[in-house]
Amino acid sequence: ELKPLLQRPLVRKLLDRRLRLNATAFYMDLKDKQLNQLVAGTGGSATQTINAGKADFKGVEVELEALPFDGLRLNAAFGYVDRNFSELLALDPATDTIRDYSDQAGFSYSASKTLTAGAEYTFGNVGAGVLSAR
Repeated sequence: ELKPLLQRPLVRKLLDRRLRLNATAFYMDLKDKQLNQLVAGTGGSATQTINAGKADFKGVEVELEALPFDGLRLNAAFGYVDRNFSELLALDPATDTIRDYSDQAGFSYSASKTLTAGAEYTFGNVGAGVLSAR
């Protein structure tokens, strides 16, 4: 279940629209986050999906695009997200009781920081189309 996402965007076009800055800050509160839990059994191990509990996400994203001269486009983006479990209830296989793992749990499949950069030069029309290099 998602609570409403709080997001504050900022878009600026500067230098006769040759420089564009996009930035946003966000916050999301998540309840009943689903996770896979490894469960050992007499026939081997298996995974089961559990409603793990509560988590919050907060972060920023910034994008910059520049057109320094005709034909050249430069871009860069940075993202940061801070993810925390405020509650992560799962079965403790040693005691067969439900335990809160929020103080030691991490998030899989996503980086806390991302950075990308690129450049593209368009040479112009070459008869069959437009030639560009990235």
